[in-house]
Amino acid sequence: MKEKLKRAQAIFKSIVESKKYKWYQRGVIAISSVVAGFYILDSVPFYTAIGEGKQAFEAGNYPQAEKSFRQAIADSEKYGIADTRYLSAINNMAELKRVTADYARSENYFRFLVKTTESQLKKNRKEIPLAYNGLALVLRDQSNFKESEICYTKALRLWDENIKEPQDPRRAAFLNGLAKVYRDTGRFEEANKYYREALALKEKALGKNDVATSSILINMGTIYRDTGKYKEAESCYKRALEMDMAALGATHPDTATDLNDLAGLYRVTGREAEALPLFKQALAVREKKLGPNHPLVAKSLTGLGAIALNEGDYKSADRYLQSALKIQLARLPRNHKDVADTYEYLGKLYDAQKDYKKAASALTNCLTIRKALLGSQHPDTGVASAELTRVSHMNI
Repeated sequence: MKEKLKRAQAIFKSIVESKKYKWYQRGVIAISSVVAGFYILDSVPFYTAIGEGKQAFEAGNYPQAEKSFRQAIADSEKYGIADTRYLSAINNMAELKRVTADYARSENYFRFLVKTTESQLKKNRKEIPLAYNGLALVLRDQSNFKESEICYTKALRLWDENIKEPQDPRRAAFLNGLAKVYRDTGRFEEANKYYREALALKEKALGKNDVATSSILINMGTIYRDTGKYKEAESCYKRALEMDMAALGATHPDTATDLNDLAGLYRVTGREAEALPLFKQALAVREKKLGPNHPLVAKSLTGLGAIALNEGDYKSADRYLQSALKIQLARLPRNHKDVADTYEYLGKLYDAQKDYKKAASALTNCLTIRKALLGSQHPDTGVASAELTRVSHMNI
């Protein structure tokens, strides 16, 4: 038993001290809150299972991570639903399901955490706002921006009112999440303000070169890209890529996101020769680590389809975009931002081929989704409306 205890301790030490330990920025209930009970021999199976699960998650071995997290849940059930060990195991499974795009199960787990932490724990426990943050994350992944914003706002309020630790880097997760929702819904000024606050908080607590800041830099880069500040966007993307490449390696899904976003910037700014290999590199990593039917694979395919369209390679563009749409319709809600984007590119493809009937159909789908998600005043809704009006006149 002592050998098992030492092994469990070694696993946790390697996880917590690892530069790859980015779980806390995603709002995961920190294992440090139960370290006091770590030496109870009865808990060794739980700590071993959850530690091995985290190691597998970092390596992108998601089937093994799920197996270990399930074991951790089973090992911790005997402590009761209010025990931090059980809550931590559930939270890790919820995050795994979110990352692997099993959004329905992830949402169910996070809703259970919200309900359980609010009903079972004292109001000054950090687990409560962190549970709301996890739920907000998976809701945003599904383009449920309204409820996601409510959850992020509540997480931030609960933290500020009950936890009262304004310099804790975990608070930056709430700010970062709110900023992402603001950006998605066209509130760029508010988004930029929250991103800057989140970045400053993280850098003060962890240093300017800590890998935990890379996700905020990526998000700031996207704001700069959307507002035409391309030089600033490239700086943010490259800095994030450098951090993740050093800490996580070239084959980690987070690194693939950096590559994909940088490629998207290059595509928008006409640097397609630089964008193409980055999209392909991101696609290869995502297919290997996340599987061929993950929504992030679809985002890379959409990027490749957009480049092929611009180069006049309509056959390849159609193949990429149809593959992306098939994945999205199978794995995402019908009214999802990414689905709308793919319909827009398909509309442009059919327009270029002078198939105005199919172009109008695709753009109608795009416009319908954007109106429902973003409202009539959002710039992206306006773009879809203008494109639909033009091709509809061509179809007369």
